[in-house]
Amino acid sequence: RALLDSPARFRWECDNPKDPTPDMIAGTVAHVLVLEPDSFNDRFVVVPPDAPDKPTSRQINAKKPSEDTLKAIEWWTKFRERCAGKDVLTASIYEDARAYADGIIRTMKDYGIKPVAVEVALTAEYHGVLLKGSLDIIGEDGFIYDAKTTKEKATRDGFGKAVDKSKELKLQAAWYRYLFSKATGVYPEGFRWIAQEKEPPFLGGVLEAHPDHLAEGGELMLQVITAFKSCEELGEWPGYPTEVIKLDSWRVSQSTRNSAPINFA
Repeated sequence: RALLDSPARFRWECDNPKDPTPDMIAGTVAHVLVLEPDSFNDRFVVVPPDAPDKPTSRQINAKKPSEDTLKAIEWWTKFRERCAGKDVLTASIYEDARAYADGIIRTMKDYGIKPVAVEVALTAEYHGVLLKGSLDIIGEDGFIYDAKTTKEKATRDGFGKAVDKSKELKLQAAWYRYLFSKATGVYPEGFRWIAQEKEPPFLGGVLEAHPDHLAEGGELMLQVITAFKSCEELGEWPGYPTEVIKLDSWRVSQSTRNSAPINFA
């Protein structure tokens, strides 16, 4: 997806992966709670509410740690031993994930979404490049469903407008549709997002990609794959085009036009 920005950014992000943010972790955990709930306890452990504060490096390396620090060090050492191999979640991250998951489950029930397969990992070749993707849900109705937590309202004017503006979401829809078609020999009925709001009361909705979204996504697929192949062959990952960007006057808001001039004197 970073190729939509520039090959240079794509290469840099591949070579310098970022640690997931708490919000990203909550989204991942919500997916597990919805789609693979039986695997949750094997993959995660939640810090109990009565856990002592995690000792800082300064406290640990102190010449004479306090009694409370020593107790905290002992508690956290034993806790890490018990949860070895699992991802540790703070209580707040788990609470967010649980709220998102409950919202998605509620929306799926309200809309009658019945999965026939979840977390479907697919691969396919496209113009000589191997594509990969993991489909959240293949529905009984033949649609692909992708669960997305969002700061936008789960409405046409909220998440719907975000889809209109987002190259990434349109690319994803076309990408997954292509993988599905190569795996099954037929195209899905369509692509739908289960949009889950991140704020109380954690409302959700289902929005379906328009054919124009899928068509634009297909064009973006060809664009990014062509760029990827060229960069791989040449061993070069350029940044932005070296052109002066001439800004359009319509981007200046009416409020700015009507505002009083700023005096820098």
